[in-house]
Amino acid sequence: MNTSFVVIGLLAFLSGGPQGYEEPAHDVIEKYDDFEVRHYASRVVARTNVGVDFDDAGTTAFPVLRDYIAEHEIAMTVPVTQTPAGAAGYDVEFGMPAVLDVDSLPPPTDERVQISTIPERMVAALSYRGDWDRDRYQRHEDMLMAALAREGLQPVGEAVWARYNSPLMIWFLRRNEILVPVEPIYDTRLACGVGNS
Repeated sequence: MNTSFVVIGLLAFLSGGPQGYEEPAHDVIEKYDDFEVRHYASRVVARTNVGVDFDDAGTTAFPVLRDYIAEHEIAMTVPVTQTPAGAAGYDVEFGMPAVLDVDSLPPPTDERVQISTIPERMVAALSYRGDWDRDRYQRHEDMLMAALAREGLQPVGEAVWARYNSPLMIWFLRRNEILVPVEPIYDTRLACGVGNS
């Protein structure tokens, strides 16, 4: 099996090398001073659950998901996301390239990997740079939740931690986001397809 392009892509990701990975398409519906509201189309993800703490979830899950995409020559995308799963720890996800759907993806041979579709949704997004420690994450999640309350926006799901760089990227350059599903904002710009993808 020719997996050279997968290996090269993974090495670039792990080295913090050139960006250019596919990201989920979205429209920006509203911009505030400290966050924005986006509309994401439905997308397919490969997910694994890890029963570890916050700081170890990504490190534990990454090899499981990496092996799936490498085995089937699926391109790496960003971000890698991490979501609380109650007592079960955390769900960590790799987004699948937009050209693939559930039916066209090869079934995982590792039972720890599940393929599923995330429905279209409205998401409040707060971006920040810096390291991946829990305190930094929590400060920004608290900031976003306070901003949502200020603007009268209602969260409808768990906060998702999105990371766009590798562990080898210089810590203060790492691009991170907190994504919180919110009640829909009805805006004529969405109906007209106006926004930033």
